Amino acid sequence: MTRRCAILCSGPSLKDHDLSRIDCLTIGTNLSYLTHPADIQVFTHGRLIQTRHDDLVLDTPRASQRFCATHQLDGCYTPNTIWKHGAKSLRAGERIPHLPADYDIYRDGWIFCGAAPCALQVAVSEGYEEIIFIGLDLNVEQGRHSYPDDAFTYTARETRHIAGNRGRTTKKEFLIQIDFMKQFKGQLDDRGIKVINTSMRSMEQVFEKRAFNEIWPAT
Repeated sequence: MTRRCAILCSGPSLKDHDLSRIDCLTIGTNLSYLTHPADIQVFTHGRLIQTRHDDLVLDTPRASQRFCATHQLDGCYTPNTIWKHGAKSLRAGERIPHLPADYDIYRDGWIFCGAAPCALQVAVSEGYEEIIFIGLDLNVEQGRHSYPDDAFTYTARETRHIAGNRGRTTKKEFLIQIDFMKQFKGQLDDRGIKVINTSMRSMEQVFEKRAFNEIWPAT
């Protein structure tokens, strides 16, 4: 039987779905837990980590594993950075490294490139053969996030501070993540890993698009 997992990003389309239908392990990214809890949580947003710090563990009680990009926290694992794929490497047309055939994120670290790519590497390390993105919009046209400003214990001002409102910068960050996925697709194919994106809003045109309701139909 194919091992399947779902990665919960925080694009607006995340709230369009009945996430209670998901019947596999879930990997959450940054503030996606404000919309739905996950079994594994990945924190990559520096400002979020600095703002919430140790509270991130309390915020995610369901998570059995947590990965944190900076400021190693109790209850979170910080992988070594193999390579940072950002604006500089994108401009230079540099190629991301090839992960080992027996890739283990605890032993080998990760290629750092934002939440979705890092969560994808967690899923690869965990041995999942089918990976389904939910809320991977990578698009600023209909907003950036699925959660409201006054969600959970955050005030509107705190949430806006954490999320940021830099549309131009955000689009550049999205393009960097898309470039990573284009480069990483060959490595996924070589491993026999299938990746699906359920967001019809996404700028990402790398992975197969399938509707959430097709994968998890209403009963």
